[in-house]
Amino acid sequence: VMNAAIHDLLDKNQKSKIYKLRDYVEGWQCAREISQSESAKNNDELHPHLHILLLLKPNFLNKNKKPLLSKAKILAEWNNALKANDPNFPYCSEIKLVKVKPNNLNGVDNEANAIAEVSKYPMKPADLINMDNAVLLDLLKNLDGARMVTFGGVIRDVRKMLKIGDDAVVDS
Repeated sequence: VMNAAIHDLLDKNQKSKIYKLRDYVEGWQCAREISQSESAKNNDELHPHLHILLLLKPNFLNKNKKPLLSKAKILAEWNNALKANDPNFPYCSEIKLVKVKPNNLNGVDNEANAIAEVSKYPMKPADLINMDNAVLLDLLKNLDGARMVTFGGVIRDVRKMLKIGDDAVVDS
């Protein structure tokens, strides 16, 4: 549901309802993470969520450098996209928005740090180590063949142009 909703929300090629955020997005990278807190573990629950890096058009900010869409509006659009794909999907109550400011500290720019941050999320070893064996086996069975990181817009186009395949990503 979340995979379909993110594409509905951001991909201009989708035939679904038009979302305002889509008008400002040039490209994106979306990583799925599944974690399990202690309270979730006690309830046999997992916490699937997304980490998304958006490349936004300059007109997303008004002349005072404020976003044209509020956090509340983006959250409402996200919930609408989720509900359009599954009316019974739980309501999402939180999104975090962080602006990446360009600078270069210690030889690494913030854009590179943001990309690395989003890319690391699909599954952290610490999350796996602490999972119950039955939950882990069920998770692995259900994720078999699942795409955990996706790209859209100009980011997808540049990956194709550079002939970067999913197996070409190396953590160095």
